[in-house]
Amino acid sequence: MIKIVTGKINSGKTSRLKEIYKANQIGDGIISKKIMIDTDVYGFNGIRLSDNFEFPFMIHERYYFQNDLITYEDNSIESVYSIGPYKVLKSGMDFIDKTYNDLLDKSVTPLFFDEVGKLELSGKGYYKHLKRAIDNNVDILIAIREDLVIDLIEKFCIKEYQIVSR
Repeated sequence: MIKIVTGKINSGKTSRLKEIYKANQIGDGIISKKIMIDTDVYGFNGIRLSDNFEFPFMIHERYYFQNDLITYEDNSIESVYSIGPYKVLKSGMDFIDKTYNDLLDKSVTPLFFDEVGKLELSGKGYYKHLKRAIDNNVDILIAIREDLVIDLIEKFCIKEYQIVSR
């Protein structure tokens, strides 16, 4: 079953995914955590639900300098692509790819996908993992903005789904 948690920006979708995971303690996946510097969004970290491992995932372009070496915990930061003003970090995508490949190979269910959006609709981000999970009838919980739900359903040819309240 595909369950979709939807709402507007900053409406509690990620918190709802985390509540569902904590209530049931089954499955796994990655949720997002917004990182702020004063009132500015610095970027987003990913957090794996099963062990709370946190890793950098996106940095706002104002904090990402291509000509200078930027480091995070002694690792240089390299981006793989951009979405709006954010640079998606290679190290973050590598961790996401490894995590979801392992979870899918081990038939973990349900899988949680947070902040599904324009990246996935363009074939990036969680796209290949979400597609594989849908194609293999894995139970899935997805958080997505309400204005993108129809696009998601069409992109992934989703026939049956349930909207979960926040």
